Amino acid sequence: MRSILRAEAAKLRHDRILRFTFIGNLLPSLISTIMVLDSREPYTWQSWYLMNLQFQVVLVAPPLFATFSGYLFAREYQDKTINMLFTYPYARSSFFIGKMLIAAATITSVLIISCAINVGIAIFLLDEAVSTSEWLLFLKLYVAVGILFVSLIPLWMFVGMIGRSSIPATISGTVMIMIPGPVGGSAAYRDIIGLIWRLATGEAARKEIAAISAILFALFAVFLLLSLFYCNKADVHSGS
Repeated sequence: MRSILRAEAAKLRHDRILRFTFIGNLLPSLISTIMVLDSREPYTWQSWYLMNLQFQVVLVAPPLFATFSGYLFAREYQDKTINMLFTYPYARSSFFIGKMLIAAATITSVLIISCAINVGIAIFLLDEAVSTSEWLLFLKLYVAVGILFVSLIPLWMFVGMIGRSSIPATISGTVMIMIPGPVGGSAAYRDIIGLIWRLATGEAARKEIAAISAILFALFAVFLLLSLFYCNKADVHSGS
C-alpha cells in the first residue's frame, strides 16, 4: 500500500487538477472578503466563518471535490493506463483504497489551508479579537465539514469510475447543490450548515448526531463496497 500511495502522490504532484482544486477552494474566501469590504455593517469572527462555510459547503466544495475525486480513477481510463493497472501484482482493491486515501488527504489539506487563510484574512479585516474558545469552535466546524466531504469520496469515485470520466462526478456534485431534498438543494444545505454549527457547539441532540452519523456511514460503506466490487469484476481490457 505504501508504494501505491507514493505512486499516486507522484502522479498528482505536477497535475493541474491538484492546483485547480487548491486555488478553486479559495473562491469562498475571495467572495467573503469582497462582501466584508463592501459592507457597512461590522462582521464578527462567527459571522465571518459561517459566511465562508456557507459559500464553501453550498457552492464551491461539492462540485470541486467531486471533480477531483472522480478524476483519480477516470484519468486511468482517459490515459489508457487502466489495463496496465489491473495487471499489476497488487489486489485491485488496493488501488482504489490508495486513490481514496489520496483524495481524503488532499481534501483535508485543502480545508486546513482554507481555514488558515480565513484566519489570516480575518485578522486584517475584522477589528474584533478572537478568543481561544472561538478558535476551537472554528476548528470543530472544519473537522465536521471534512468528515462530511470525506464520507462522499467513494460515491464520487464510483461515479467517475463507472462513467470513465470526471464529468459524471462533477455533475453529481453540482446536482447535490441544485435539487431539493434531504441530500441537496440550497434549503437542505442551509440545514446542513445549521447542523454542523450545532455539532461543533455541542447543541445538537443525540438523535441528530445519530442520524447524520448513520447517513454518512451508510453512504461511505455502500459506495465503497460497490466500488471494490466493480474494480474486482472489471475486465482487464476495460480501458481499451
